[in-house]
Amino acid sequence: DTTITLRPTVDGGDDSASWTNTAGTACNGVDCSLEVKEASGASCTNSDGDTSYVQSNTTGAKQTFDIDESSIPDNSTITQIDITVCVRKSTTGAANSFQTRRCADGVCASSGTTLTTGNAYAESTQSHMGLNIIKTATTDIEVGAEIMGSVANNVRLSQISAVITYTTPTPTPSSTSTP
Repeated sequence: DTTITLRPTVDGGDDSASWTNTAGTACNGVDCSLEVKEASGASCTNSDGDTSYVQSNTTGAKQTFDIDESSIPDNSTITQIDITVCVRKSTTGAANSFQTRRCADGVCASSGTTLTTGNAYAESTQSHMGLNIIKTATTDIEVGAEIMGSVANNVRLSQISAVITYTTPTPTPSSTSTP
Protein backbone atom coordinates (compact mmCIF):
# COMPACT_ATOMS: atom_id res chain seq x y z
CA ASP A 1 0.00 0.00 0.00
CA THR A 2 1.03 3.58 -0.70
CA THR A 3 -0.28 6.70 1.03
CA ILE A 4 -0.39 10.29 -0.14
CA THR A 5 -1.64 13.46 1.63
CA LEU A 6 -3.86 15.69 -0.51
CA ARG A 7 -5.55 19.02 0.15
CA PRO A 8 -8.67 20.34 -1.59
CA THR A 9 -8.29 22.43 -4.71
CA VAL A 10 -11.82 23.77 -5.32
CA ASP A 11 -15.37 23.56 -4.05
CA GLY A 12 -16.92 20.15 -4.65
CA GLY A 13 -20.31 19.14 -5.98
CA ASP A 14 -21.85 17.83 -2.74
CA ASP A 15 -22.98 21.26 -1.50
CA SER A 16 -25.69 22.56 0.75
CA ALA A 17 -26.75 26.19 0.91
CA SER A 18 -26.89 25.72 4.69
CA TRP A 19 -23.09 26.18 4.82
CA THR A 20 -21.73 29.70 4.67
CA ASN A 21 -18.24 30.89 3.88
CA THR A 22 -16.10 33.43 5.73
CA ALA A 23 -18.07 36.39 4.35
CA GLY A 24 -21.38 34.83 5.46
CA THR A 25 -22.39 34.07 1.87
CA ALA A 26 -24.16 30.76 1.26
CA CYS A 27 -22.01 28.10 -0.36
CA ASN A 28 -23.24 27.36 -3.84
CA GLY A 29 -20.63 25.29 -5.66
CA VAL A 30 -18.33 28.15 -6.61
CA ASP A 31 -17.65 30.42 -3.66
CA CYS A 32 -16.79 28.20 -0.71
CA SER A 33 -13.14 28.24 0.11
CA LEU A 34 -10.79 26.90 2.72
CA GLU A 35 -7.12 27.29 3.38
CA VAL A 36 -5.54 25.19 0.66
CA LYS A 37 -2.09 26.73 0.22
CA GLU A 38 -0.32 25.24 3.23
CA ALA A 39 2.27 22.56 2.62
CA SER A 40 0.89 19.05 2.58
CA GLY A 41 0.59 17.69 6.10
CA ALA A 42 0.59 21.08 7.85
CA SER A 43 -1.07 20.87 11.25
CA CYS A 44 -4.16 22.60 12.52
CA THR A 45 -2.02 24.93 14.63
CA ASN A 46 -0.73 26.39 11.34
CA SER A 47 -4.26 26.97 10.07
CA ASP A 48 -5.32 30.49 9.20
CA GLY A 49 -8.34 29.83 11.42
CA ASP A 50 -10.96 32.53 11.19
CA THR A 51 -9.51 34.09 8.03
CA SER A 52 -10.81 31.28 5.82
CA TYR A 53 -13.53 28.87 6.92
CA VAL A 54 -16.98 27.47 6.21
CA GLN A 55 -19.58 26.93 8.92
CA SER A 56 -23.04 25.52 9.50
CA ASN A 57 -25.37 24.38 12.26
CA THR A 58 -28.13 22.90 10.07
CA THR A 59 -28.74 19.19 10.58
CA GLY A 60 -27.92 17.31 7.38
CA ALA A 61 -25.95 20.19 5.82
CA LYS A 62 -23.17 18.75 3.65
CA GLN A 63 -20.14 20.43 2.10
CA THR A 64 -17.33 18.79 0.15
CA PHE A 65 -14.22 20.00 -1.64
CA ASP A 66 -12.53 18.47 -4.69
CA ILE A 67 -9.04 17.08 -4.33
CA ASP A 68 -6.57 16.59 -7.15
CA GLU A 69 -5.83 12.87 -7.20
CA SER A 70 -3.74 13.02 -10.41
CA SER A 71 -0.65 11.93 -8.46
CA ILE A 72 -2.29 8.52 -7.91
CA PRO A 73 -1.52 6.24 -10.89
CA ASP A 74 -4.48 5.22 -13.03
CA ASN A 75 -5.87 1.74 -12.34
CA SER A 76 -4.72 1.94 -8.72
CA THR A 77 -7.21 0.73 -6.12
CA ILE A 78 -8.06 3.25 -3.40
CA THR A 79 -8.75 1.27 -0.22
CA GLN A 80 -8.92 3.97 2.46
CA ILE A 81 -9.39 7.73 2.82
CA ASP A 82 -8.44 9.31 6.16
CA ILE A 83 -9.95 12.78 6.42
CA THR A 84 -8.47 15.32 8.84
CA VAL A 85 -10.37 18.51 9.62
CA CYS A 86 -9.38 21.54 11.64
CA VAL A 87 -12.56 22.61 13.45
CA ARG A 88 -13.98 24.58 16.35
CA LYS A 89 -17.41 25.80 17.39
CA SER A 90 -18.25 29.36 16.49
CA THR A 91 -19.12 30.52 20.02
CA THR A 92 -19.10 29.15 23.55
CA GLY A 93 -21.92 26.83 24.54
CA ALA A 94 -23.02 23.36 23.57
CA ALA A 95 -21.07 21.77 20.71
CA ASN A 96 -22.75 20.70 17.52
CA SER A 97 -21.81 17.31 16.09
CA PHE A 98 -20.57 16.41 12.62
CA GLN A 99 -19.07 13.59 10.57
CA THR A 100 -16.47 13.68 7.84
CA ARG A 101 -17.74 12.92 4.35
CA ARG A 102 -16.20 11.52 1.20
CA CYS A 103 -17.45 11.25 -2.36
CA ALA A 104 -16.06 9.21 -5.24
CA ASP A 105 -17.54 9.89 -8.66
CA GLY A 106 -20.70 11.33 -7.11
CA VAL A 107 -21.31 8.49 -4.63
CA CYS A 108 -21.06 10.02 -1.16
CA ALA A 109 -21.03 8.68 2.38
CA SER A 110 -20.44 10.13 5.83
CA SER A 111 -18.13 8.41 8.30
CA GLY A 112 -20.80 6.94 10.57
CA THR A 113 -19.00 8.18 13.70
CA THR A 114 -20.01 11.52 15.18
CA LEU A 115 -17.47 14.12 16.37
CA THR A 116 -17.93 17.36 18.30
CA THR A 117 -15.95 20.58 18.36
CA GLY A 118 -14.29 22.57 21.12
CA ASN A 119 -13.77 26.28 21.76
CA ALA A 120 -10.36 26.32 20.01
CA TYR A 121 -9.33 24.92 16.64
CA ALA A 122 -8.28 21.28 16.89
CA GLU A 123 -7.73 18.43 14.47
CA SER A 124 -10.07 15.47 14.15
CA THR A 125 -9.39 12.54 11.83
CA GLN A 126 -11.80 9.90 10.63
CA SER A 127 -11.04 6.86 8.46
CA HIS A 128 -13.23 5.72 5.59
CA MET A 129 -12.03 2.12 5.21
CA GLY A 130 -12.90 -0.91 3.12
CA LEU A 131 -13.09 1.08 -0.10
CA ASN A 132 -12.57 -0.41 -3.55
CA ILE A 133 -12.32 2.63 -5.83
CA ILE A 134 -10.48 2.07 -9.11
CA LYS A 135 -8.77 5.36 -9.98
CA THR A 136 -9.09 6.45 -13.62
CA ALA A 137 -8.23 9.64 -15.47
CA THR A 138 -11.73 10.94 -14.70
CA THR A 139 -12.08 9.86 -11.06
CA ASP A 140 -13.52 12.65 -8.91
CA ILE A 141 -12.80 12.46 -5.18
CA GLU A 142 -14.19 15.00 -2.71
CA VAL A 143 -13.80 15.32 1.06
CA GLY A 144 -15.85 17.36 3.51
CA ALA A 145 -18.26 17.28 6.42
CA GLU A 146 -21.92 16.78 7.31
CA ILE A 147 -23.69 18.35 10.31
CA MET A 148 -25.36 15.68 12.46
CA GLY A 149 -26.54 17.62 15.51
CA SER A 150 -29.21 20.27 15.97
CA VAL A 151 -27.40 22.69 18.31
CA ALA A 152 -27.45 26.39 17.36
CA ASN A 153 -23.63 26.55 17.60
CA ASN A 154 -21.93 26.45 14.20
CA VAL A 155 -19.31 23.88 13.29
CA ARG A 156 -16.51 26.02 11.85
CA LEU A 157 -14.13 24.20 9.49
CA SER A 158 -10.94 26.03 8.49
CA GLN A 159 -8.76 23.30 6.99
CA ILE A 160 -9.18 19.83 5.54
CA SER A 161 -6.88 17.19 4.09
CA ALA A 162 -7.07 13.57 3.06
CA VAL A 163 -4.55 10.76 3.33
CA ILE A 164 -5.40 8.29 0.60
CA THR A 165 -4.20 4.70 0.77
CA TYR A 166 -4.00 2.86 -2.53
CA THR A 167 -2.36 -0.09 -4.21
CA THR A 168 -0.86 0.22 -7.65
CA PRO A 169 -1.90 -2.22 -10.35
CA THR A 170 0.13 -5.37 -10.71
CA PRO A 171 2.06 -5.23 -13.98
CA THR A 172 1.11 -7.82 -16.53
CA PRO A 173 4.10 -10.01 -17.32
CA SER A 174 5.20 -9.87 -20.90
CA SER A 175 6.54 -12.79 -22.77
CA THR A 176 8.60 -13.12 -25.87
CA SER A 177 8.98 -16.08 -28.10
CA THR A 178 11.76 -16.98 -30.40
CA PRO A 179 11.19 -18.94 -33.57
